[in-house]
Order: sequence, then C-alpha cells, then structure tokens
Amino acid sequence: MQRISRNLMHALFLLLVLGVATVLPAQPLAERIAKVIADSPATKRTRLSVHVMDAATGDVIFDRDGHQLFTPASVLKTYTSACALDTFGPDMRWKTRLTIRARKDLVLVGGGDAMFTHDDLLALVRKAKAAGLSRVKGIVQVDDNLFAPPLKGPGWMWDDDPDDYNMSVNAMMMDYNVLCATVRWDGNGDSVVFSPAMKTPYVVLQNHEPGAKTALKVTRSPFTDVFEVRGATSSEAAETSYALTMHAPAPWVADVLSGMLEDEGVIVNGDREPSPHSDEVILAESESKTLAEMVMRLNKVSENAIGEVLIHQLAIAGGARQGNWPDGAKFISWWLKEKPGLEEGDFFIVDGSGLSRYDLVCARGTVKLLRWMATHKDFNIYKDSFPTYAVKLRDGTTTKIIHAKPGGMAAVNTLAGYVDRTDGTQLVFAIFQNGYVDEEPVIALRKAILQEMAN
Repeated sequence: MQRISRNLMHALFLLLVLGVATVLPAQPLAERIAKVIADSPATKRTRLSVHVMDAATGDVIFDRDGHQLFTPASVLKTYTSACALDTFGPDMRWKTRLTIRARKDLVLVGGGDAMFTHDDLLALVRKAKAAGLSRVKGIVQVDDNLFAPPLKGPGWMWDDDPDDYNMSVNAMMMDYNVLCATVRWDGNGDSVVFSPAMKTPYVVLQNHEPGAKTALKVTRSPFTDVFEVRGATSSEAAETSYALTMHAPAPWVADVLSGMLEDEGVIVNGDREPSPHSDEVILAESESKTLAEMVMRLNKVSENAIGEVLIHQLAIAGGARQGNWPDGAKFISWWLKEKPGLEEGDFFIVDGSGLSRYDLVCARGTVKLLRWMATHKDFNIYKDSFPTYAVKLRDGTTTKIIHAKPGGMAAVNTLAGYVDRTDGTQLVFAIFQNGYVDEEPVIALRKAILQEMAN
C-alpha cells in the first residue's frame, strides 16, 4: 500500500511537471443554487421559494417549496400582462370621447384608457373647437360608468393613500389620476401651483403650520380632497414638487376640462335645467396607446394604474357589464387554468398590479406561466417589457442576459423571468422571499442565485 501511494504521488508530480492539466467537471447548477441558499443568513428567518426550469425541455432544474403560496407584489403584473396580450392582442386600443348629450351638456366619456394624459384632453378640446364647438349650454361632466365602484382595490393598504402608486381607479383616468403640487417662494411666502391647472381650484388647500420652521411637505388627507401644507420654505429654498393621487378623479378631470374650455375660448353657460332630449353627438375622439406600449410601461416602470385598468377591461371581456375587480380576477383565474394550464390552488388573485396583500401565487405556477408565454406569438413584446439585469460571467465580462419582473413591498421581495445563457439555453425562474426585516441579505441571496443561473 505504501509503494502504491508513492507511485501515485510520483505520477501526479510528473503530470504537473509536464504541464498536463486536468479539468474537474463543473458542479451542477442545482447544487450551486443549494449551496448559496445554505450559506445565506437570509434563510434563517425569511420564507424562500425558488423554482428553475429549462425553457426548452420543461425539466425542473431546481425547486425549493415551489408549490407554496407567497405574496407576489409586482410580479403579479406578469400574470395580468400575459392575460391581456393573449385576450386583446398587442395592437388593441381604447377610445375616449368628447360628446354633447341632450343637446346641452358636454360629456367626457371614459373608455378605460390607462395612459390618457391632460395633453390628450387638451387635444380633444381643440378638435371639438375645430369641429365647431364654441358654446356649451349646459354643464361639463365626466362619464366614467364603464367601470364600477369602488375606486380602490381589495386589500390595498389604507395608509398608502395619497401616495402616487395607490391611485383611485376609474374609466376616465388622467395622468394615472396623479396631481403634481409644486411649492414655490413668491416673494411674500409659499405658493402652491397644481399641474395640470384647475379652474376652481377643485381641491381645498389648508396650511396647518404657516411660518413654521419645519421642513415643508404637501400631502392630502386620506380619502378626502383636502390638500395640506405643513411647514414652510424660505426665499433660499428651491421649489419642491409632490406627486399625489386624487381621491375623486371624475370631478377633478371635469374641473380641468372646464378650465381648458375657458382658455380655448369656449363659453360654458352652466344651464342645469333638465332636457327633453336624450341624443348624443360625438365631437372628438382620442385613441389610447397600443396594449403593447401599455404592457411595456406596466412591467418596465411597474405602473400600477395600468394593471388595475387592464383587470377592469378583462372583466368586460369576460362578459361583465361594468369593469370591476372581482369579475376581472375571475376572468384571469379562468384564463390561467384554461391556457397556461396552472392548477387550482396555484394562485389567488384579487387585483391587477400586485398592490393588494391578498394576492398569492407560487413559484412553480409562475414559471409555468412564463414558459407558456415563451411559445406565444407575442413573446418578444412580453419578454422585452421586463427590466434587464446585468450579471458577471466566469470569464470576467458583465452582460445583461436576464429579463425579469421584480416585485417589492414591506417584507416582500420577488423576481421572475428568463435567463438567456451564453451556451444557448434559456432558463425560466421565480425567486420569492417573504417575511423579513433586514433586506440586505435578501437582496444578496437573490443576486447570488442569479449569478449561478447565468453561469
């Protein structure tokens, strides 16, 4: 035995001297992912689910609790956008109309255009004026009846109002139903300028701390149209802007429209007497951006308003008289089982953006959806709407080969998408982490898993 051992050592020495290299086989990806998970402090308290699949073969490469349900946050947008693309097609557009009703009232009819802006509204006014509109005998109204109340989704956090990601949702969205309040020093004190400009103004502005030396802040009392100014600026301070959602969008949009009409020289008499007529004449129409453009902003920028308008539109596609959250969620749930083939219990959906704490999905079902979309005719539109992530390869180069949709809210970190590996294979994955206080190790673990999948 001793002689054999000496001979083996001698042979190894000769190999080294002669420069003969031996290459050890690469460690399987599943083992590498398992190791970074085992080495991560994040898993001591945080719930973790990881599911990785070969897109071409459907072989499961790695799974850790892929069947368990997690709060998805904005990863839910991958569900809404997939269903919308398959249902409507990427070229779908929705119309907003400016009409005269009962031969007296000017009515802006919302068609559920999620990306309608105040510039689009001004263009409508100018089209109507060019078509002969010079006077409105009656009043200015907004018809947002295409969508049913309520304005806020199920399971949304009440204390997120009026943050700009927690917008009210109706069929006549404008600027995602977000108002910009800019505070400027006008020489005598603070002045607040709203954009888009309002005629009345529609909102009530209260200064609770005039002359205070605390840092200035503009906010809105939750579930009201009262805007509050707290603190003060000085002549040396730069102007500051705040993006705040509107609680009641329809009256706000009607007020902005009234101001635009006045600026364009259209007289509004304001006659509120009932009219015996019931006819409607379309003065001007505006077409929305394409669904493909909406999906791009929904996933790339993570615009919640688009996801919530789309779930209302999907409710109507499913036969509902008015768009609403329950019927929209019912349609998406049916579609997930009928088309991508997800199983009952793989998900529980209540809204279109993932803003709700009630939403639940599993990593296994999410990967199944993403793999199904990889064979869809609109896959390139879908995949290109996801943000890209750069990873460092073993050769030292850094490249963006990951397209994935992230999600995040307090104690929730999620990511799902595709890895286009340099060997030509494509991986589909979902990484879900729920229930933590310190986000740093959670982010580090996610990054380490992405690194292993890329190599």
